[in-house]
Amino acid sequence: MKALPFAFAAALDAVAVPTQAQTVEHQIRREPKLAYTMQQTPTFNVSGPKDKRVTPLEWLEVEVEIDVETVRKSGFLDELTGTFYIALKDVETNKTIVLEDKITFIDINARDKKAWLVAYVSPATLAKTLNKEKPSVNDIFAVAVSVSGPGIKEEVTGTSPGSPKDWWKSAALTRKNGFVLPKSKTVFAPLWGDRHPMTKD
Repeated sequence: MKALPFAFAAALDAVAVPTQAQTVEHQIRREPKLAYTMQQTPTFNVSGPKDKRVTPLEWLEVEVEIDVETVRKSGFLDELTGTFYIALKDVETNKTIVLEDKITFIDINARDKKAWLVAYVSPATLAKTLNKEKPSVNDIFAVAVSVSGPGIKEEVTGTSPGSPKDWWKSAALTRKNGFVLPKSKTVFAPLWGDRHPMTKD
């Protein structure tokens, strides 16, 4: 077989292969609704080990409620990715620090046309970031969560009420990664399994 002339072969290589458009299977009908609160470390009654006395600490919980519809008969979405932005203000320096992390949720139940995603910030992270012994929900400057995933036309973002428009996009903010945790990496892992989907860890 004769080799193709160089110019002809190069022309073939330059032909763009059209990519298949993403099929839209799911629709998020409005901006995600955010709720954040302090949750105390839960107490579990177990048999066997002797009880140890500790003072329960408080975690920040961010829960995202989304109105979502799917064409799938199963009523389940394969995955959604939530990008969490949590702004805290250091009480000593008055500097705003944003905790930013992506969490991918799998097998999301959308049978009731609603789904809930959740993430946490540990007591130690809150105390060290805020430079405060006992952090509270009032120390949270602002929260935003962007939700995207396969089969969804475009990313949607929910923000805490009263926060500045697109505040999380500011280049002036100091950002830290690795501190917004999926539920599976916290003491809340065994709780509310039918409400919150599992995550890719």
